[in-house]
Amino acid sequence: MDASQQATNWVATEPTNTAGTWITKPVLVLLALIALLALYATYLNQVYYSRQGPFYDSMSYTTQLAKVMGTVRAQDMKAALRVAIGGQTVFFPWLEGALLALFVNPVREQSVLIQLPLVLAQALGSYYFFRRIARYPQAVCVCFAMVTVSFLAVFRVNGGLSDLRLDLSQALAFGAAVAFLSVARVTQRLRDWLIFGVILGVAFLFRATTPVYAVLLCGVAAVIDFILYRSEFKPRLARYFVGGGVALAISGWFYVVNFAYLRYYYLVWNYDANARLPLSQSVYHLRFLVSQHLGKPICLLMVFVFLTQLYSRHASRQSFRSGLNWLPMLAGLLPLCFLVLFGAALNPYVSMVAVPGALLFGLAPYAASTETVWSRRRTVSYVVAGAVAVLVAVPVAIDTHSRAASPYTPTMDGLTQLTNAIHHDLQMRNRDLVKFDVAYAGGLDSVAVVNSLVFEQGYVYDITTRSTRDGLAIMASEMRGPGLLANPIQWNALPGATGQDKIHTLAAGTLKDADYLIVPENSTHLQPGLPSTPYAFAYRDLLTSSPGVTRVVGPIRISPMESVSVYWNEHAH
Repeated sequence: MDASQQATNWVATEPTNTAGTWITKPVLVLLALIALLALYATYLNQVYYSRQGPFYDSMSYTTQLAKVMGTVRAQDMKAALRVAIGGQTVFFPWLEGALLALFVNPVREQSVLIQLPLVLAQALGSYYFFRRIARYPQAVCVCFAMVTVSFLAVFRVNGGLSDLRLDLSQALAFGAAVAFLSVARVTQRLRDWLIFGVILGVAFLFRATTPVYAVLLCGVAAVIDFILYRSEFKPRLARYFVGGGVALAISGWFYVVNFAYLRYYYLVWNYDANARLPLSQSVYHLRFLVSQHLGKPICLLMVFVFLTQLYSRHASRQSFRSGLNWLPMLAGLLPLCFLVLFGAALNPYVSMVAVPGALLFGLAPYAASTETVWSRRRTVSYVVAGAVAVLVAVPVAIDTHSRAASPYTPTMDGLTQLTNAIHHDLQMRNRDLVKFDVAYAGGLDSVAVVNSLVFEQGYVYDITTRSTRDGLAIMASEMRGPGLLANPIQWNALPGATGQDKIHTLAAGTLKDADYLIVPENSTHLQPGLPSTPYAFAYRDLLTSSPGVTRVVGPIRISPMESVSVYWNEHAH
């Protein structure tokens, strides 16, 4: 058989043996495509940070990553793991960061590297799913596996692969678990159930809300299995316990250690989780799935696949209900139903966890049957349609990464000017340690300053929450002004019957604790809707008019919306 005939068979033949070795030519092609995707995401990261500064939520995650890595460098691995475990909603990314710190310093491009194992797991799991369940030709399996890691949200500046917002990580990890669960239910091989358990355990360590969706999915799947396979249900149920037991063995300790924090974070502090929106509003989570996560080209691809398979089943006189891949369909529907019925706030990222299930079902709505016949024409049409659906997002991604994530996002020039000014002034101060406070709630806050000190100025941020470089040490004030000013719960907890009373209380504490005061200029456009906004400039004046407070530098244009000045407080501590 010559090379052209081999290529033809790779594209068009109907698969007959799906249990062979993992390392095949199609898998190698898939790995090469994933490498290209990772390089592209790294390039997008560089494009964005060449002009713009960090933003939430990725900023908090990259700062935590730098803290774990800095602790490895400043102390040891044991101390870094204490940082990674305590008071967190995730663990696995910080474990990856601790291991990376043994070889490299923190850089922004590590956001892509941290998520790459999940991209691999999702793509390989999807390939296995399409090959074993749908029995697609290898070329289609490779193409559709790439679609499951190349949907619209993957290329977004906020929450995409170039970012480190862990909603995407949760989606990829959960999606990989769903793919292997689908295969394990069909094969009933212990190996597949163990792989499912391992990936599910890792998914639990990438987002603390993942067990909610996993329990819903596995619970409903077990009930359906009881209905379909009543005579052999006990051994099937035992397999579920094997997978769940492995997942708990990997991740259960994390939920025990962090139970109190997780309870506070999700049941008390977190507004999104406790919004209790009416159904008429929360139903918009369904719209996010199509408009912001999947994108129209991939939705059209899914419709195309579904219609062609309906026609094929009609032509071969197969039932439209038999062979339906209901498990991935449930993996797409149940998270959305949970968010809608519980009235979760319209955070457009939390519904991303439903994407892989929707994709697996949309690209393979039916399991293969003996009547399934593949032609070269059908294979090529699927591959071409899948490739076009993915490639449409490529030029759009470059354009979005050339702009700010929001009008309040600091520019890289403005943020670098600010941290340069602080660094140079700090070099002239004969102080072992200084503290700073950002005295308003805006796009700039203490986390942004620390983030830039680490990634642009080369400071090491560690378990002590100090940023150090060349014997200089600086840390955020314990008053944490913007956090108190922006969060309604924390603002209301401040002593004082009125807003004026609250800012007087806050100013007294800040002047005792913070050496550097970063305050807004009159040209700053304050964010509307925050409880502190009516008092922001009055609070600034309380600080800057105090004895011993002198201007260091300013005004500095941080973003189109914000300008700040930096003051030195002589009487801190």
